[in-house]
Amino acid sequence: MPQGLLPELETDVIRAMKGDAHAFQTLVDHFQPSIYRLVYYRVQSEMDAQDLTQEIFITAMNRIDHINEPATFKSWLYTIAVNKVRDYLRRKRFFGLF
Repeated sequence: MPQGLLPELETDVIRAMKGDAHAFQTLVDHFQPSIYRLVYYRVQSEMDAQDLTQEIFITAMNRIDHINEPATFKSWLYTIAVNKVRDYLRRKRFFGLF
């Protein structure tokens, strides 16, 4: 059985795509704990995980209108998270050389 969003979350995604800040905040409240865990597990720093999690949701807020199908919001959000973590680790490794 394919995993999609709960119907009320899909409704929130649609509303957030139309600019509803309250609907986006509902999505943040729902997904923030799991995104934070994903980020923390990879960066092993509470402060950096908090900063990255915030960046992820800012990026999501600014680009939510790029989603084609509301049911793909979760995978889209996790893709943003993984890419932000990769960028962070790449920068950290680069600056570690100096």
